[in-house]
Amino acid sequence: MASDEGGGGACAFFHKRLGSPSVANRERVNTGVEEPRRKGRGGSAPSSPSEYLGHGLTMAASTLLFLWLGTKADGWLGTEPWLALLGAFLGAGAGFYHMIHHLVVVPRERERREKDGE
Repeated sequence: MASDEGGGGACAFFHKRLGSPSVANRERVNTGVEEPRRKGRGGSAPSSPSEYLGHGLTMAASTLLFLWLGTKADGWLGTEPWLALLGAFLGAGAGFYHMIHHLVVVPRERERREKDGE
């Protein structure tokens, strides 16, 4: 098959793009040429999709937690929708702050420290 000439076909193509170590090792063995590693966040090894999934789940969990707390406070104080709405927005804001901090600010600071030679 023509797609298997490079060794693996479509699966190898997608795993290679994701940075799978087994495909990268096989490519080095087959061609004798090492492909340069792509750099992920902060100039280190490529980031895994599970890392991004974790940030998304943290955002969803914080939104749901604060929504639940707002609903409980609404029931206790009798202010029906307002504290639940406030809790949902606070939770979403906290989750968004966490995600931006870990995906933008931390890598930027890491790059700055590496450039400064620390």
